[in-house]
Amino acid sequence: MVTPPSSDRDERILRHIGLYRITLRPVLSRLFFDGGNPGNVIQRLVAEGRIQARAGLPNRLSYYQLTVAEARARGLPEARARPPRGQALPAHLGTLWFCCVEGQGRTRLEHNELRQLFGNRFPNGPHCIEGGSVPKIVRVHTITPRASLSTAVRMLGRRIERFRESTVLGAWVRNRQYCIAILADEPGRVERLRRSLHERGLNRRAEIEVWYAPSPAGLPAAVQRLRAMQNDH
Repeated sequence: MVTPPSSDRDERILRHIGLYRITLRPVLSRLFFDGGNPGNVIQRLVAEGRIQARAGLPNRLSYYQLTVAEARARGLPEARARPPRGQALPAHLGTLWFCCVEGQGRTRLEHNELRQLFGNRFPNGPHCIEGGSVPKIVRVHTITPRASLSTAVRMLGRRIERFRESTVLGAWVRNRQYCIAILADEPGRVERLRRSLHERGLNRRAEIEVWYAPSPAGLPAAVQRLRAMQNDH
């Protein structure tokens, strides 16, 4: 099948999906359609064999990925066209929400971009760059719904000390240009995490942000709130 030429918006949508690994209909609406309905474009891109819809989310919600053919054409790993396994789906969902819904001026970074910054021993896990007067590199850490918050904070404390002692990351952390964003799936858990970080003094050792991002189980309610916000505007 010959792939038809992309419009500029098609191209931006496809780059977005390739970068974030997954996306959602209301996120596409927010980013590329000024809150309008992206359904016709999604349907066409599916029919052209460029993106695919994946089931498996609650309330029959779908998420979208590139097809294998589209990933290959873009020089991206074929894994980005496969269903995420284990904790990859919550991590991709959290990073998508953090960068494209909750945040302004945040963009997920590719591995080659991290390699340019930190060399071949760049830290594992999703990262993004956050704009501002002094741009920051943000490691995005998603806490799953059943995870113990106290355990997560203890592990974070150990990770921060390793980062501060690292010959690669130490200066970045001390200068607060390498930041950790912790994503929790309930406002109550967000507040408890913020209190715990303050009580343990971890936010004096590194730049740490705590944000809300839905887990797959909480996604239907989060999508409903997002759609209501878009309709209000």
